[in-house]
Amino acid sequence: MENMLTNDPRFEFRTFGDDLDTSIKLMEELCDPASKRSKGVLPDEIYIVSKENDINNVKIRNSKLEIKTLTQTSKGLEQWKPSFSAKFPISGTVLNEFVFPAFMVEAPLLKKQEYRLEEFLREVEANSRLYMIKVQKERFSCIVENVICEASNIVIGNKKMLTVCCESVNIDDIKRTLDCLKLENRENINYIQQIKLVLDIL
Repeated sequence: MENMLTNDPRFEFRTFGDDLDTSIKLMEELCDPASKRSKGVLPDEIYIVSKENDINNVKIRNSKLEIKTLTQTSKGLEQWKPSFSAKFPISGTVLNEFVFPAFMVEAPLLKKQEYRLEEFLREVEANSRLYMIKVQKERFSCIVENVICEASNIVIGNKKMLTVCCESVNIDDIKRTLDCLKLENRENINYIQQIKLVLDIL
């Protein structure tokens, strides 16, 4: 069943690299003990990107397609709003009206009433303007200074790296947390940008 999400959009800061050990150690030291979650491996995810799209983060996990949309940037932070969520099978009408427009490419001629996950992925593969990549994540999360923080070991395609993210509805809280984690001078890079760097399709 498809549904449009109405969660409050959060501002996010995310950075990638192999030099984040100090920030991750600080996160573990400063986190609210009640919020601390041990590191866990998430199910593999499939991200779908296109050269034309920089504002819709589209991924599939556990046969569920989710889209987050960039609504604004402020003080170096990005505000993302969950805009679509659906479990496969998904109707051809919804794919035409909501999903393919998120890629900002022309939708294929979808003739079936419903599409299973593997059928949808075949349509994506057939489109030369779309790129799919598998992302594996092992994530630790907690609360620091009222901000949701996470640190993950990830593999994008076959490239391993670390990523740290801080998110909240409050910009000042994030800025304070970035200072605490010594991330204030890092570049804010979202998953779309990082995947395009890995795929060399910027």
